[in-house]
Amino acid sequence: MSTAADLVTVPVAVPRDPPAYRATHHFQQPLNERVPEHRRGTLPRGLIEAGHVSRAGEYRPNGSGKGTPVAFSDEIAGETWTLIVALRPRAFGRDGKHAALTVYQGPLTQAAETADDSPEVPA
Repeated sequence: MSTAADLVTVPVAVPRDPPAYRATHHFQQPLNERVPEHRRGTLPRGLIEAGHVSRAGEYRPNGSGKGTPVAFSDEIAGETWTLIVALRPRAFGRDGKHAALTVYQGPLTQAAETADDSPEVPA
């Protein structure tokens, strides 16, 4: 069961350091299916380092991310890409890492249509 300690409730600076994130068990599948092979190693890193950051939905205590869903979106080589992560409170205190949940081509508003494993996204 999740507690209030699982939710980031105050404004925080979203980490821009890729090593602050760890892929969930299910992240590799959408990465392999949706991202061209020549971009798989650089696309998530580029989105974290330079993408536009926005809230990606509401906290879901039973979701795979167990944290606050946030999106990094950016245009890369003429295509818009979005990476959904979950900010985990413990990761801010050095007790873990934030979770990379899914990645897909398109803006944040398409998340619910293209990413079954993503957090709920407002329409």
